[in-house]
Amino acid sequence: MMNHLLIIGKKQYPLRFTVNSVCCLEEQYGKGLHSVLCTDVLSVRALLWCALLDKNPHMTLEDAGKVLDEALTHGKDLSYVAGKCADALKDAGFFRHAERR
Repeated sequence: MMNHLLIIGKKQYPLRFTVNSVCCLEEQYGKGLHSVLCTDVLSVRALLWCALLDKNPHMTLEDAGKVLDEALTHGKDLSYVAGKCADALKDAGFFRHAERR
């Protein structure tokens, strides 16, 4: 498994999706993971929150919003953060294609 980091200035935020963090996301929004794979602010904040939960189990959505604010302040955009989250999702195995036999 690759380590995925969101680097903002001198801070590094490890991004990791787990079954439990994705379940928290789906419970919070009442919809499946695929429904929040967008680059609008609400979706990117939700994905970032989900990715940060593994190392920060007490992270709130508001805390994730502050990290996103920090990223935007340092010249990152929503699609950059969403892309980092998408890479971590793929590496966690949430989007692997089933092997055909």
